[in-house]
Amino acid sequence: MPFSGKRNEVDAERFKRYVHAWGNNKNIEQYTLDRAHAPYEIVLFLEGISQLRLCQALAQIQIFW
Repeated sequence: MPFSGKRNEVDAERFKRYVHAWGNNKNIEQYTLDRAHAPYEIVLFLEGISQLRLCQALAQIQIFW
């Protein structure tokens, strides 16, 4: 679905640490930046997962927003 909100700026220090954790892999660097600036989002509906576990899972995948 098209992204309709206001984009947050990429936290340069956090981004640098994240890429470093992946061995300064250029593909990870490019993928992460592409995701941060993507014009579309994925909407995922999960059934049968408690709200707490869902929030914890989503918190782990949110990198820059």
